[in-house]
Amino acid sequence: MSRYLALAAIVALVAAACSSSPADDSSTSEKQDSTSSTASTAPPTTAAPTTTTSTSVPATTTTTEDPSAMELTSPAFEPGDPIPAIFTCFGEGISPELTITNLPEGTVSLALIVDDPDAPGGTWIHWVAFDFPPTDVIPEAIPLLGIGGNNSWGVTGYGAPCPPSSTHRYFFKVYALDGTIELPEGSSKEEVLDAMEGRIIGEAVLMGRVTKQ
Repeated sequence: MSRYLALAAIVALVAAACSSSPADDSSTSEKQDSTSSTASTAPPTTAAPTTTTSTSVPATTTTTEDPSAMELTSPAFEPGDPIPAIFTCFGEGISPELTITNLPEGTVSLALIVDDPDAPGGTWIHWVAFDFPPTDVIPEAIPLLGIGGNNSWGVTGYGAPCPPSSTHRYFFKVYALDGTIELPEGSSKEEVLDAMEGRIIGEAVLMGRVTKQ
């Protein structure tokens, strides 16, 4: 009889152990699922966007023009424009009218040089004049202007532009001097430039173009 009671007790213990194990496993499983669910449903962490502020400063080119600066113009053509044929070898070959504005205070004499840096053999000199009195206008077709220096033809006076090919630039340059340079007639452009050194108190340039016809 005691043997049967002992056996029954063992069976009861095994049954109790088996019935409690699934409950523990279920509890553990729920905790794991709960952790997994919390991890999967939590909103993702979003890094704060990095904002870069770029301040663009527009590039500006400031051109300062001195309204009191000496200026050389012509009613015959605008700067950089074609010189009318009448002032070239393709027309009458007379000199154009030139207008001088804003002569510096203290100007005693003027000098004028006209040349062509595009000539095939080097710069060709078309007109050299110096020691003429200050003036606002150099008239068209003027026969004599101050003291004449030699041009590239070896003579004094205006030599009309006459490009042998294509288009050439012709620079009219006027200089305001604080005195006279007192060179002889027929002096070269280089001699005039050398004599003017240290005496120039103002200058202006006008460029025109001539195309071979």
